[in-house]
Amino acid sequence: MYLMLILIGTMTAVRGFLTNYMILLLTALIIGISIAVVGPLLSAMIKQNFPERAASVIGVYSFGMGVGSAASAGLTAVFL
Repeated sequence: MYLMLILIGTMTAVRGFLTNYMILLLTALIIGISIAVVGPLLSAMIKQNFPERAASVIGVYSFGMGVGSAASAGLTAVFL
């Protein structure tokens, strides 16, 4: 899981410095695969560490993901 998080962060940083079309596609592919691997692992980790409150903790996690994506979509036009 740590490796996937490092890949997500690294590829996001690479996208900030290199704007070549192929680089953007490659980093999007790597980020997408990393997110696809981390998602189920994070849910499993939550269920393992919070067995009696798994639904609540996953709800908080999902809410945070929604707020983060809405904020990033809303702030994108501001900084262009």
